[in-house]
Amino acid sequence: MSRLGAADNLKWLQEQGEFNFINGDVRNANDVENVIRSKKPEVVFHVAGQVAMTKSNASGNLISYTMQELRSGNIPTYGPCEQPYNFTYIDDVLSALYLLGKVEKHSQNGYFIGNGECRILKEYLQSVAKTVGGKVGIGIRVDDGVKYQSSWFENKLLQDELGFRPKYKFEDGLKEMLASEK
Repeated sequence: MSRLGAADNLKWLQEQGEFNFINGDVRNANDVENVIRSKKPEVVFHVAGQVAMTKSNASGNLISYTMQELRSGNIPTYGPCEQPYNFTYIDDVLSALYLLGKVEKHSQNGYFIGNGECRILKEYLQSVAKTVGGKVGIGIRVDDGVKYQSSWFENKLLQDELGFRPKYKFEDGLKEMLASEK
């Protein structure tokens, strides 16, 4: 909750309906076990994406890293970036989570929440560079060996079962994010 905008996002979500929010770190197994044991939740949402502007890519957030580097006049560097990827604007993520929370019984244990776009990672990074201004260093670093499959980003069940329809394409969400910073 220390991230810029997190309190506003939580406030909006609380206005959408009743739920129990627990602020914690999913990397701490003891905390997770205690919450599951004590609260016995019907549903657990784990939203892994971060929105912070970081000075390095230590957070794993490629968009924030790219924007920070470009704004600093640097060229952000990456491996080949040939893997399929998906970035989804936070308003769409919150809408999907809200829809999931309204359903009493789900047909499966997990759903991918995304905007329906699956692109090659370098396309997203080049789009950020075009929007923010500057160049990205694709292929400068060695491949990190992480391999993704486009099937991981399929959200057809979310659309079919819950009627989820994302409102933002990647570039639209990027523009919204940049406009909110002004």
